[in-house]
Amino acid sequence: MKVTITWPKIFGSSLEQSRLPFYDAYTVAKLQRWFGLYPNYASFENNGHPPSVTKNYNHWGGEKNTGQGQLEHPGENFTSDDDEAGKKDEAPCFIAQNKLWYYLFSFGAWLGDDSFYFVVFSLVISNLSWWVSRRMLLIWGICMYIGQAAKEMLKWPRPSEPPVVRLERRYFMEYGMPSTHAIVGTLMPFTFLFGTWDHYEYSHTLGTILAFSWAMLVCFSRLYKGMHFILDLVAGVTITLVLMLLLWPWLDQMDHFLLTHPQAPLVVISTSVFLCIIYPCQNGVASTRADTITILSAVSGALCGFWFNYRIGMLPDALAPLGGVIGWPGWTTLGLMLIKYLMAQLLTAVMYLAVRAFLLQAIPVIYNIEINERTKRLLFVELPYRYINYFGVGAFSYVIIPLLFQKLNLD
Repeated sequence: MKVTITWPKIFGSSLEQSRLPFYDAYTVAKLQRWFGLYPNYASFENNGHPPSVTKNYNHWGGEKNTGQGQLEHPGENFTSDDDEAGKKDEAPCFIAQNKLWYYLFSFGAWLGDDSFYFVVFSLVISNLSWWVSRRMLLIWGICMYIGQAAKEMLKWPRPSEPPVVRLERRYFMEYGMPSTHAIVGTLMPFTFLFGTWDHYEYSHTLGTILAFSWAMLVCFSRLYKGMHFILDLVAGVTITLVLMLLLWPWLDQMDHFLLTHPQAPLVVISTSVFLCIIYPCQNGVASTRADTITILSAVSGALCGFWFNYRIGMLPDALAPLGGVIGWPGWTTLGLMLIKYLMAQLLTAVMYLAVRAFLLQAIPVIYNIEINERTKRLLFVELPYRYINYFGVGAFSYVIIPLLFQKLNLD
């Protein structure tokens, strides 16, 4: 007898016990309840009563099971978060009984968000090792591209609501497997740990504890916020560790080529643009493509900036890290670090806003098209709009800002 097994049968629907405990919405909901996070039934439109748990929700998060087990591609829905928020004045969808867990996991989720990248790269530019940051940029770009593309190819959903309480509206339109928060939450701390291990003096025990704590906090934050199954997180961490294991022996050769080869910028730009063009999508739209273009363009700009710095002799750690002792800075050093960091943040923000304003005026003229939430998702608009802007940010951050620090004797 022929047996046909579908994805919903393997993993279970959102309102039945999954055969894989790591891919079960009820497991995520139980973890949320344990940490004191509950749904706010007043926010549901059901005459003041909580939504029925027996309602026919399918595994893919839809309201009614059509028997197909399919999810309409998120990218085809052009409704923005602001539009959704403006439709009605909704009450908060959750109740956090334990504020400590809520704020701790909110911080953990922030460690994998775009705003955190802006903070950490400004810190690296102004105060930390460029030798380590170049390796982190390479691993970040490769891992995030693979993770984001895998979401679009696998099309596995996030936990459905109910029973899970989902807190982050901006990710509702994306698929969930693998967790790119888990990817970036693993690669960043462990790249800094491995990159400094043999070259800088510090407590390796403390560094290892901090790296594991960072990764665990980011992963648990995704469960607390109801945005991933456990299996999504396991896959994200595993992908990152495997890629780091494969890439690490080649990072020195890659770094040397990207710094010294005369055609390195051409290779970097053409490769990154090509990867953006062939990014997996459906009907020309992909919900994760915007973030992927942002990451690849920022990495490309930074790598081209390092290439330029090497050509003008402003890269002291081109061949090896400078080394030294990592310890707590004194008040004078701390003040200098803060000044450099704030200057880097301010100048980068000004540059970003200026280029963004220019592109918003130039692209409509070039393509004779209005820029709005719908057209921003079209590749011929999305690619130049994001790539030029964030490439400029990356190059500006690693060339102009360090030159300014040098002129002001702040380096």
